Amino acid sequence: NVLLVDADTNLGCLDLMFGIAPKWRLRHVLQDELGLEDALVSPFPRLKVLAGNSGEIDYPRIDLERQNRLLQELTGTEERFDMLLIDTAAGLSREIVNYAIHSDDVLVVTNAEPTSVMDAYAAMKMIWASNSEIPLSFLMNAVRIPAQAEEAAEKLQMAVNHFLKITARYLG
Repeated sequence: NVLLVDADTNLGCLDLMFGIAPKWRLRHVLQDELGLEDALVSPFPRLKVLAGNSGEIDYPRIDLERQNRLLQELTGTEERFDMLLIDTAAGLSREIVNYAIHSDDVLVVTNAEPTSVMDAYAAMKMIWASNSEIPLSFLMNAVRIPAQAEEAAEKLQMAVNHFLKITARYLG
């Protein structure tokens, strides 16, 4: 059983990818309009989704206190779910780092473009600096030639090893 949370701040799209149009979303939970359990939808058996919001003018800004309350609510679902996945936005913000440092594992998705590889390194560095105990993994996305992915992954691993003195697991 999997719980998937679309935590992309106001640019969520997992509902679209699943072909669903939920009535309740992360915004409603953040504004305490209803509880987490009431906002979950199930597009497939054994999968629950907390849909994010996209392009809403009145989307609530999430402060650290409210985000931590959300994380506590999500932690409270551990008995019901085998896995909790939090899909965050691209980029690097305080919110994203906070989600990451409260996780058991972090998976950074990047591509072979040099700027994306540097962004992935920066994300790993910020997460590691905030909680050096979290295992870091990464994968290359949107790569047409496997050799491109391997070359970029090697460069990213070298930077992580050299500057952070840790190993980030390359998942392919």
